[in-house]
Amino acid sequence: LFWVGAGTSSWCAYPRWQELAERVHSQYVRYESNYDSKNGLRYLKENKYPELFEICKTQSVDRFYSCITNAFSLMEVTPVFRRFIASLHDINPTFLLTTNIDELLEKELPGVATVSRHDIQRAEQMLRADQSFVCKLHGSISDVQTMVFTSSDYANLLADINYKTYLERILATTTVIFIGYGLQDDYVLSMMSRNWDIGRLFGDGPHFAILPHDHSTLPPSVRLIHNEP
Repeated sequence: LFWVGAGTSSWCAYPRWQELAERVHSQYVRYESNYDSKNGLRYLKENKYPELFEICKTQSVDRFYSCITNAFSLMEVTPVFRRFIASLHDINPTFLLTTNIDELLEKELPGVATVSRHDIQRAEQMLRADQSFVCKLHGSISDVQTMVFTSSDYANLLADINYKTYLERILATTTVIFIGYGLQDDYVLSMMSRNWDIGRLFGDGPHFAILPHDHSTLPPSVRLIHNEP
């Protein structure tokens, strides 16, 4: 199973979290006079992006959604992304989880079913039935209410027992290759650590993370593949 992150979308000029946070912060500084720019700048410097997005969305939900939708408007597919898609096409069935809100994967893989996180049980069923899917874990730009960006969005996500149960089950029963995903979501690392503690007698994974740097908190089941930037 492939877990596809923002690093792959950046091949088509979509912003990663730091760049997106900087854009949103600058828009609020410029246009929202009541914006808490001092805390916004602090969160930006401390890489606390969900907290930054939270105060922005609280200040003006309309501007927040406008900033996000403008940043993730349809981009031209680049040759490197086409090669990536071609590689995925060669793997049948294709199992994909993604935290990306853009819709490049589902548009470029028309024969692959798209599953929302609210229907993640279906993804597990398709996995067992060898049916291709791409599961949108953090929502889609076409439905802004489903997107996961703010600290309250993450709190709501983690309050969804169904989501947590089935995602943890999927992680426990597959070998995952993380591509373009920095494994910065604490809840994902916690799930994998629990799976390792439970399954160490019979094995868990192995999983593989393609990263340009070391990661100090990877669970023992995750093998690091260095990718030179």
